[in-house]
Amino acid sequence: MKSLLRHEALAISVLQQLPTELFPSLFKETFNSRHMKILTVMVAVWPFSCLPVGALMQDTDVVILQAVLDGIDMLLKQQVHLRRSKLRVLDLRKVRHVFWDVWPGIECGESSTGTLTRISIHTNKAIYTLEDVKKYTARFIAQVSKLKCLQHLLINDSYFSSEHMKKLFRCLKTPLESLSIKLRKCSPLGLKHLSQCQGLFELKHLNIFGVSLFNLCPTALQVLLKSVVDTLQTLQIRHCCIRDSQHSALLPALSQCLQLTHVNFYDTVISISALKDLLQCLANLSKLTEEHNPAPLECYDDQGHVLVNNFANVCLDLLNTLRVKRQPKVIDFVTNICRKCLQRCVFDGKTRLCSCLS
Repeated sequence: MKSLLRHEALAISVLQQLPTELFPSLFKETFNSRHMKILTVMVAVWPFSCLPVGALMQDTDVVILQAVLDGIDMLLKQQVHLRRSKLRVLDLRKVRHVFWDVWPGIECGESSTGTLTRISIHTNKAIYTLEDVKKYTARFIAQVSKLKCLQHLLINDSYFSSEHMKKLFRCLKTPLESLSIKLRKCSPLGLKHLSQCQGLFELKHLNIFGVSLFNLCPTALQVLLKSVVDTLQTLQIRHCCIRDSQHSALLPALSQCLQLTHVNFYDTVISISALKDLLQCLANLSKLTEEHNPAPLECYDDQGHVLVNNFANVCLDLLNTLRVKRQPKVIDFVTNICRKCLQRCVFDGKTRLCSCLS
């Protein structure tokens, strides 16, 4: 791709013949290296119905936007022969988009990916019954069972009963490399099935987001962590309702995950005491390069407002305690998102407050 991009005229001339599978990775390379003329023509001949370009933008970039809109203009005016263009939607929202996850060379590497998100049942009936739900769910799981190369699975805002979870994870043909779960409605029994699935015992990346773990027996996650101590590299348990006792139950298994390089526990409720135990547990993991921690309960008042002095002093104390054992590479402590300015207070050696408090 880099060789092609060094020859602008050649790159533009071959876009009509370029295999569809190469378009996403070439577009991302073109976008990052800011080859504006090539980018414009790629938009005009985009072979997919949607182009989620906003997901690639960190900040608003007028030059990039102009190049993209020039491509749209070229498409509308049909200034070139655009036999392969299928573009119908230009998505400029700055949010992660699953499109970029499913193509070779884009973030997930050369593995197969499966993004189960907001699954709905569409029938000719005005109202469908519980029996309909069971029938269509069974049909869906049967389809998943045919995926023989599935390595990355994202389950986002879907609802599965505990029995559906059990069947889903039992039908996996090969061990998963990464699993991301965001379930608003998930029974403790469903997560128990998760911890017993043989297909998860070689996980490298585990992300659990927005799941209430209050009623979950700590043994379930403990068993899962114990099974992946030799492979797990990144662990995120974010925005989950979890007790100090459950944090503590995870520590023995967590301390054995010697391949861990990245942990993130943002937006979980934890006391100073439990957070100190967590930091002590992670202190001996030599490969750890990034640690993202929640500010403990003692940093808030009864209404959940940040106590600025407490936040700065508590986080400094926690960092100093950790430095007695080792020098962390990247570490921070952050508060919950402020409801007014939608920012966080961050301590990473120095204190940075949200807009409301600064």
